[in-house]
Amino acid sequence: MPLDTTHPVHPDWAAHYQPVSQRTMNATVTVTDGTTGGGWDPVTGPIPDAPVVVYTGKARVAYKPVRAEDRDAAGQRVTVRDVTVAVDRDACPELATTARVKVTAVDANGPAALAGRTLAVQSTAWPSHALEQVITCTDDQTNQGA
Repeated sequence: MPLDTTHPVHPDWAAHYQPVSQRTMNATVTVTDGTTGGGWDPVTGPIPDAPVVVYTGKARVAYKPVRAEDRDAAGQRVTVRDVTVAVDRDACPELATTARVKVTAVDANGPAALAGRTLAVQSTAWPSHALEQVITCTDDQTNQGA
């Protein structure tokens, strides 16, 4: 039985190592979640529906170390790869599965193939020591818009 004063991890560990996590960010992303809903203006007509930007900034992006796989999406075969996106722990609210992550730029330390890709959010999580928020996404390699 451990002693009451024993801590396997120092209580200030996250604060001390968060700058290390930030220095490993290798991309710039824009995260959108939900839309403005559009509408109607009696003078100008329809108001376009626009995504709501909840975060724009640095991130660490990486393909998960598994092969792309073919899946069925509404009767269409698509090829997808899972991607991990990490942002600062307070950067985003918890995201719905309708959220999207647009990878706007990747530096020399990131996977260049992700630059310009739009990723569909699958889940969000905060590790136990909360250095960052981890967003698991899917890269639909069949249906990327221009």
